Amino acid sequence: RIEFLAPVGFSFLTSCFSSGQDLSDYFVSCRSSSTVWNGKYLSTAIVEGVTGGFSTSQLPVTLSLSLLNPSLTPDTNNWYARCYKRNTLLSWGIVQEPFAI
Repeated sequence: RIEFLAPVGFSFLTSCFSSGQDLSDYFVSCRSSSTVWNGKYLSTAIVEGVTGGFSTSQLPVTLSLSLLNPSLTPDTNNWYARCYKRNTLLSWGIVQEPFAI
């Protein structure tokens, strides 16, 4: 499972995979949720991987997610990703201030 956390003001769509992608070898679903992070509710895309996962020979994988953006760039424009294997956190990452709106 991979969780993508958007900055305040962004909102992932209910079915958050962008259309036109064939990701069936890697992922079975993408759904929106929310997560409390640093005292704030952040829109979260939860991407579920295929049963059994996939091998490193299939990497890298590019996927596009659909979301609504705010009218102005948030004061804190940080995007997070967290990767899990079952319920164990394997890794996380942050992209700080990637773009302005």
